[in-house]
Amino acid sequence: MKRLLVFLSVVVLLAGIADGVLQWEKYALQSTLYTSRQQAYQQALLQEASVSPTATPVPHRPDLATGITFPQWGPGAYSSQDTNWERGLQEIKQLHARWIALTLPFRMAGPQATQIQTRKDTPTTQAFQEGIEKAHQFGLQVLVMPLITLNSPPGWAGNISFSSEGQARAWFASYWQVLQPYIRILAQERGEMLSLGSEYDRLQDESPDQ
Repeated sequence: MKRLLVFLSVVVLLAGIADGVLQWEKYALQSTLYTSRQQAYQQALLQEASVSPTATPVPHRPDLATGITFPQWGPGAYSSQDTNWERGLQEIKQLHARWIALTLPFRMAGPQATQIQTRKDTPTTQAFQEGIEKAHQFGLQVLVMPLITLNSPPGWAGNISFSSEGQARAWFASYWQVLQPYIRILAQERGEMLSLGSEYDRLQDESPDQ
């Protein structure tokens, strides 16, 4: 009986060992297959990376003029006496802006008037010059924007329109006359950009040559 029990114990032990060997061989085979697949995958990635695909040309985009329009109103606007201007420039510079836009307000009697005039709140040329100098001191590039309002409703510059080429020419002559002193200062102070106009919706279609 004892010999039978020993024999059976040995059989069970050998069966366990055999099963363990089979399981280990199965695991080793799976591990080898996994490793082979990983190596093949990595090799494929290396081959793909070594092939230089035809690059799609990226269109050049000029640097954006990132900045803020900061209008001031009054004869002394933008001047050294305009504390709001300097304080605003300090805050704007902290926003990492690179440009500042100065607006110049002008007026007309109506949409078909040919004479352009300054307003009570149009900055003087001296104040304008000081404003550009201050902006440059803060390292900001300057854009100057003339703005025209109409005394008659609706007051929008987009309604400026003329029935004859003669009227259009008279308007542009007046426009140049009122802008010229400021443009000279802008050039003298090496200002970076001038807006020729804002919202002249009908005028730009009717008088493209001008």
